Amino acid sequence: GRYPSAIWNLQTETWKELGGRHWKKNREEGISILLALRPPDYQPKIMIAGGGTHNVGRSLMTLLHSIGKDSWGSFFSFLTRVEDSVENIDLSDSNPRWALSGKMHHPRVHANGVLLPDGNVLVVGGMAMYGHHDVDMHAVVSEAELYDPSTNTWTRMAAQQKARVYHSTAILLPDGRVISMGSNPASRMIEHSIEIFSPPYL
Repeated sequence: GRYPSAIWNLQTETWKELGGRHWKKNREEGISILLALRPPDYQPKIMIAGGGTHNVGRSLMTLLHSIGKDSWGSFFSFLTRVEDSVENIDLSDSNPRWALSGKMHHPRVHANGVLLPDGNVLVVGGMAMYGHHDVDMHAVVSEAELYDPSTNTWTRMAAQQKARVYHSTAILLPDGRVISMGSNPASRMIEHSIEIFSPPYL
């Protein structure tokens, strides 16, 4: 893609490109997460998932949104795409390369990923398509998903009650639950509520 992956060397303070090309070059506002470092080798693996296209259509949508013309901007959504694909890279390999590793149940942009204590990853929120104002509400992905790196499988989880899209966040709590909060679900609207998810291990 246009923006290759790179690793930062703390000693030399330099960047080195690695990973080769991404299978999906457009992952604007997708999820990236360092997977659990498991014994015995503690291999550093990174997962990226979802995200969307940053192109002329997306730029036009943003421009028209900024001047209050959301309905005009929504017309250009057909030029954009939101991904459900997932890629992984193993940085312990001598020549690490990005590899496709299945799909989520839903395409998502503006979603959040949380590494859980059992090594699984909870993905919450996001939208299945780009848009502003009214488009956001019917494009909302409410259902959470759980990724198990050991089996490379995704499992559907409970749905959230509120739209958790742009400017939302999700954080692991000390007791093992996950808090999901914030969002801009519609033009000039800020979601103040919070929701708490109890993963299957509870």
